[in-house]
Amino acid sequence: MRFSKKVKYLIIVLLLVVSTLLAIGKWYVLPILMKYPSYPPSAIIGINCSKVAKALRLYYEGLGANVPENPSPDFVNYLIDIDPLFSREAPVAPYTSERDISFYLLLPCKLESSAPLLIAYTSPFTRNKGELFRYSLFLQGREISILLLRESLLKGIVGDETFENKKPDFYIWEKMRKYLRDQSDKGK
Repeated sequence: MRFSKKVKYLIIVLLLVVSTLLAIGKWYVLPILMKYPSYPPSAIIGINCSKVAKALRLYYEGLGANVPENPSPDFVNYLIDIDPLFSREAPVAPYTSERDISFYLLLPCKLESSAPLLIAYTSPFTRNKGELFRYSLFLQGREISILLLRESLLKGIVGDETFENKKPDFYIWEKMRKYLRDQSDKGK
């Protein structure tokens, strides 16, 4: 099969254009896309809340009837043992991220409630015109629901004194693995 000179030139030009576009994509566009996550920070916080809800179910199942009177400290130990992203310590600079969150626990002795019961909430983050929101975990029956609430509404549920004075039970920091690796390298 023979091509005319005009068709050969068109094929060469087309190959040059495609290869140029691929090079631009590889060297300029791809690094930009890799730099910016596809999920906004609030979505990552929601995903981390799902991890905590799953861990809560597993923790209570593992305890059976032997749940301590205050399960929060034992649950935090359990979390720290299963994933290094969970920590009792707040994130430290330069290892902070807008995806870092603190968790406040209000865990019951039984993972079951006939009425909706607040069992955990996160630190605030801004969304939609600067309003503060928090993710909250509610227990209804044996199901854990994750809800996004305005901070003012959550404050009304928790009560002013508890809301203002409660310290975080644990933190999730996205750069914890990097922090631990850097600390390990310093110790060598």
